[in-house]
Amino acid sequence: MDEDTKKEIKASVEDNILRSSILGFPQIAFNFGENLILTIFWTICTLAAIGVSAYLVVDSIITYYEYEVITKIRVKYETSIVYPSITICNINFFTTQNANTFLKSIVNEFDQIDDNFLLFYPTQKALLLNTTELKKLGDSLSKLVQVISIGKKEANLTEKNFKYFFSTIYGNCYTLLPYTYEDGTEIEPIKAIKPGLENGIAFLYNFSLVPDIFDFRQGGIVFIHENGSFPTYGDALTIEKGSYVNLGLRVTKSETLPKPYSSCDPNTGDPNEYDSRLFKSTHKSGYKYSQKLCIDLCFHELMLKNCSCYFYFLTSWTSGRPCLNNSEFDCTVNLYDDFINSNLADKLCKPQCPLECTSTAFTKTVSFSTSKTLENSDASYLNLYYEEFYTTEIDETPTMNIPQLLANIGGNIGLFLGISVLSLMEIVSILIEIIQIIFGKNRIKEFEET
Repeated sequence: MDEDTKKEIKASVEDNILRSSILGFPQIAFNFGENLILTIFWTICTLAAIGVSAYLVVDSIITYYEYEVITKIRVKYETSIVYPSITICNINFFTTQNANTFLKSIVNEFDQIDDNFLLFYPTQKALLLNTTELKKLGDSLSKLVQVISIGKKEANLTEKNFKYFFSTIYGNCYTLLPYTYEDGTEIEPIKAIKPGLENGIAFLYNFSLVPDIFDFRQGGIVFIHENGSFPTYGDALTIEKGSYVNLGLRVTKSETLPKPYSSCDPNTGDPNEYDSRLFKSTHKSGYKYSQKLCIDLCFHELMLKNCSCYFYFLTSWTSGRPCLNNSEFDCTVNLYDDFINSNLADKLCKPQCPLECTSTAFTKTVSFSTSKTLENSDASYLNLYYEEFYTTEIDETPTMNIPQLLANIGGNIGLFLGISVLSLMEIVSILIEIIQIIFGKNRIKEFEET
């Protein structure tokens, strides 16, 4: 490159700097060699502006990658609200004469069991029975519960409106308004038409036990849970025999932003979304997927793998063989301690059990009344209703998204340096002029030589 070309390129660069919209640089170039004080002044100002702008830009980028969220809480009025699923259990696993006969048949085995596990042994032994025989140990639907009214209308419900659920802790349970019938077909939900105490669902329970069965507790337990969710993970309410209970509900729906804003994963309702055996097995349970149910299955399989059996008190699943001796009980309890204290759940289960981003919870208000009819009887009355038709919705939005990040960066650079997107094009313009000068000179030289 000859000297004339270099001078022309230098002149072009200086001219572009003087015409630049990037504040500071034109002033430095204009005063350079003419006024030393102003040159130093504008150099200091420009460097300070670059430093502050760089700090604010980096701070904006760091804030974006912290993935913080803004939580919004809204109270939304509904004209009607779907009743939740309601699962009812006798608080006692053994309630019938068949249960009494079964307990007498195993009483001679109690001497072989440590006191720590003696209370659990009858249930463990019962889990060896087939489903038909197991059901005979607890209450039937017709004996346990009667739905008196829905709203102000008499309830015309049959056993088809309930779904049988076996709890490893409570035995026979029955779910009113389940997500599906026993054959798997979906059930049309029942909506509450009006809020208030007199517009709920009224239940009458019978928590009686056969005379020869001893138990230090007598009553029932009711789980309020989202339609289709696993029953015993819902909000629980214990009911004593002879009580008259009013249960008011309010609904809260939450939705969390998925990764990277939280640890939850989107689309957990799709069984084909994640390539995880535990995830797919949980979907096959017949209940809506939840990470809690998936981790429960994970620990259940760990018990079967490490102890060759399961302890019903530590799982909601019943596949495999129940533990029946002291060493097996000890194995499951020690494994559970390791599972909790050694973070085995985080290492082994959570990678296969994604966390769902949505949830529905029910806030309860419980009040008790007296009734001479129920006093000193085995029956109990429950009235479940919505206090108000207001749903609390909790959702999240990003503190900063991509457009906001770009706006922050552009605003800071523009405020302190006057740089815009078009300012960056000035650099491209300078490069184009330099290329034109170089190639233009070369063509002229070639023409002269020709």
